[in-house]
Amino acid sequence: KLLKQLKASHRSISDLKRGLRREMALRAAVKKLVLDPSVVSDKQAKAHYAANSEKFKRPAMIKVRQIFIKVKKRAKKKTWKKAEARANEIVAKLKAGTEWATLAKEEIERHRKKKKLKKKKKADKRDSTKEGKWIYSGSLLPDLDQLAFSLKKGEVGGPVKMSVGYVLIRLDDKRESKPLAFKDVAVELKKSMYAERTQKKLVALMKKLHGKAKIVRNK
Repeated sequence: KLLKQLKASHRSISDLKRGLRREMALRAAVKKLVLDPSVVSDKQAKAHYAANSEKFKRPAMIKVRQIFIKVKKRAKKKTWKKAEARANEIVAKLKAGTEWATLAKEEIERHRKKKKLKKKKKADKRDSTKEGKWIYSGSLLPDLDQLAFSLKKGEVGGPVKMSVGYVLIRLDDKRESKPLAFKDVAVELKKSMYAERTQKKLVALMKKLHGKAKIVRNK
């Protein structure tokens, strides 16, 4: 069967052997490349770190809470106007001194009653009566993200109109961007540098083997 396949492809046993030897040589070379890497020294890593210091920064983070005044899909303009009025009412109450958690809880309960949900049902995952989580820029939708990062600590922004209704957002805390120390990035940096070196060596090896390869055209 093998001889028939070789004959059909106009190849001989010698051609097959040469092909197998090339494949074995390639596997051995790749194995050596992966298992015997060039070690990235601290000196090299520190030099790369110093030359690319702008890349090694902890991005700014914020802790926010949100109140959602929900609107059904395909709702009429009248419904949207009511939701906007409700959102502005909440803003007015906040300015008058009402606690955020109180108003957030009221809105959640109002939505539950509207949907005729039981109290035992699990709370909305976006329940903003609880403390917010730290997030990076880009974690929120563009309009909300821009607004949230422009707020001062304790400040409330919105309402912002979205496809699901109106959103109010409060900034609880903020951490400014700051440089990361070399010791905090050294391990991942060395891994990255090694991966880049390995990739370059592999590409060079493939080009070298390709240049030596014998091309056989079927007649």
